[in-house]
Amino acid sequence: MMKRLNKQFRFWLIISILIWSACSGDGSVNKENQTPPPSPQSKTVFVLFDISDSTKAEETRRKYLDGFDKIIEKIGGGDVLVADFISDDPLGQSSFTINQAFPVFKTDTDNELLIKKQKLKFEEEIKTLREQAKEKAKQMLAGANRTVKKTKILDANLLAEKVFQKYQRPKNVLVIFSDMKESSEKIDFEKQKMSAETTKKILEDEKKASRTPKLSNVQVYVVGASGGNTLDSFNQIQNFWLEYYKAAGANLSKENYGAALLKFDE
Repeated sequence: MMKRLNKQFRFWLIISILIWSACSGDGSVNKENQTPPPSPQSKTVFVLFDISDSTKAEETRRKYLDGFDKIIEKIGGGDVLVADFISDDPLGQSSFTINQAFPVFKTDTDNELLIKKQKLKFEEEIKTLREQAKEKAKQMLAGANRTVKKTKILDANLLAEKVFQKYQRPKNVLVIFSDMKESSEKIDFEKQKMSAETTKKILEDEKKASRTPKLSNVQVYVVGASGGNTLDSFNQIQNFWLEYYKAAGANLSKENYGAALLKFDE
């Protein structure tokens, strides 16, 4: 009788150990080897800098850097920051000078004191990545020997589509530092007078040529906008871009289109 009880005890003891090992084993693998998914608030921010001759004034570049500082302070764990300048051939010459996925905080302990220390270390890592991005932006804007003859904002928006498709985040934000004066083989805002009719024709031509980017629900900010010497000129160029991004499915409001970035709410 005693032998039978001992056998039963050993049998259930082994089963219990196996079940416990399986459960604790799965838990440890998840904690140590799996990266937590991005949070529902994480975002991809794509920044485009216009470095053509019309933006070379020291005050303009200072506004660019001030605006970029506001953006970088809102970048956190799980976010992706990509930045490039608008070249003569955005689709063929993109270099993505800044291309950084910010890590997500994870812990392998339930000890509150250790978690606190890990969070402090994580915050320092995020701060370092932010500072590195700021330095790269300064170098990008200080490239005096780089010559960009055209301002191909339309083509650069097609590049934005590719960036947002690559990095799957719940929110996508596009920030363009530019006077928004398109200068390409197709359109030249310096020479061509804009109107509602001109805007309609350009958008129709872009759609027929399959050049309208897919930017569904992308939040757009424009910093450094200009329009020549008159309010009419400013409004005409602004209205073009409002209609353009509407056609692309993006969100650009008049409040987020201006000479300087007053606030970055993302």
